[in-house]
Amino acid sequence: MAEYYVAGRTLTLQGLDQPATGNYSCWRGPRLLDSTYVVVSDPEYPLLQGSPGHAVTCQAESYHGELTCSWTALRPATFRAHLSRNPGSAPRTWVYVGGGAALQGPDQPQSFTVTLADGTFCPFAEEPRPLELALEGISAESFVNITRRIFLRDIVRPGPPQDVAAQSKGGRLYLSWAPPASWSSPHSYFLLRYQLEYKQWDGTTGSLQLDGVTEMSVEGDVRWVQIRCQDPLVNSTWSPWTTWQKV
Repeated sequence: MAEYYVAGRTLTLQGLDQPATGNYSCWRGPRLLDSTYVVVSDPEYPLLQGSPGHAVTCQAESYHGELTCSWTALRPATFRAHLSRNPGSAPRTWVYVGGGAALQGPDQPQSFTVTLADGTFCPFAEEPRPLELALEGISAESFVNITRRIFLRDIVRPGPPQDVAAQSKGGRLYLSWAPPASWSSPHSYFLLRYQLEYKQWDGTTGSLQLDGVTEMSVEGDVRWVQIRCQDPLVNSTWSPWTTWQKV
C-alpha cells in the first residue's frame, strides 16, 4: 500500500503503485461526500491496440455532423467519448461505452464502437475548424486519454447505393439506382461519383465511372452488376460495393 496522509478532506498518496489503486471515498457518517477512482497506467499493460495516433478510427457517411468511431481494447475496460467543435465552451456531455467485461477474457481483444453527433454542424457551410473527439478509457491496469481533431471531409465515406434496378433488353443493360439513404441532400448539391462493374455470360468483365447520374445503359449480354460511390469533391474513400445483382 502507498503511504498516505490525511488533512481534512484531502488525502495525499505517495509511492503510488498497483496495490494502491481502486476507489477512494470520503464519508461523513453514513453520507458519501466524495469519491475518486485511482488507476495507475502500467506501460506493460497497454489498453488500446495500436499506437495512440492510430488506435481510434472514425468514419462519416454524410455531412450531417454525425460520425462513428471504433477501437479495440486489449483487456476488459469501460470508455466514454465526447464530440465538440468548440472545446471548453460548455461542460462536456459524455457518451459512455460499456465494456462487457464479463464476456471478455484477459487476453481477448474486444471491439468498441460509438456514434457521436455535432448538432451545430451545417453541411452547406465551409468547415474551417475541426471537430474534437475526446476518448477516455479505464481498466484494472491502465487508462487512456486521447484527443483527436477531425474534419468530416477527411473521413466521409458514403454508404452503398440503394434501389438498384437492372434489366437486359435488346442486347443492352439498363440500370438505375439511388444515392445512399444516409447521404446528404439535396442530391443535386451533394453530387456523387459512381463506379459500375459488370460481368457478361461469356466471362467478359467491364467497368464504368459516372458522375452525378443515377441511370445508364451499356451494350452487351450483361448478367451480373454491382455499383459503389464516392464524393468526388474531396476524393473520399469509395463506399462498399452493393451485392452482385443478377440481371
